[in-house]
Amino acid sequence: MERNELADEQLVVRYRNGDEPAFRVLVERYLAPVYNFVHRYIENDGDASDITQDVFVATWKNLRRFDEDRQFKTWLFAIAKNTALNWLKRKKPLLFSQFETAEGDGGLAESVADTTQASETLASRLDAKHRLTSVLGSLGVMYRTVIEMRYAKGYTFKEISDSLGEPLHTVKSRHRRGLQALKRLLSD
Repeated sequence: MERNELADEQLVVRYRNGDEPAFRVLVERYLAPVYNFVHRYIENDGDASDITQDVFVATWKNLRRFDEDRQFKTWLFAIAKNTALNWLKRKKPLLFSQFETAEGDGGLAESVADTTQASETLASRLDAKHRLTSVLGSLGVMYRTVIEMRYAKGYTFKEISDSLGEPLHTVKSRHRRGLQALKRLLSD
């Protein structure tokens, strides 16, 4: 059987037994999903790429200690979540006051055009898919993450719970509240 046809856990066992390319298969299998998952937290392409790389380095370093009773996928996404959240904690906000001149003139704030009219026009032209994506972006990160994992990735509530390291009832509650918020936002 070729490596690409093996289950994740079989690839982990093969890697532990000295089959180095088995880890490469895992990386190729999960690179895009992990990047997309991290990007939902970070919302910046460059930072999401760096964090994704950090996720796979952490996975590689800890793969020998992986508990084979767990699913590799949920373990990997738990690492991705923790890495992204740690990055967000370290990130310092950029204040508009940092762009002010010594005299207090706000160069950046004063140069930003008023896009209210253009935004309203653009929003009216968005189709249902774009509207939903836009509204999803305004949800809190934990609500958005649960909803996207459930519907875009097809995860079960149990898989989401395991991946995020959150109790099952918390995940279900965030799902319900997230859907209620979406409904409210879409009706506005």
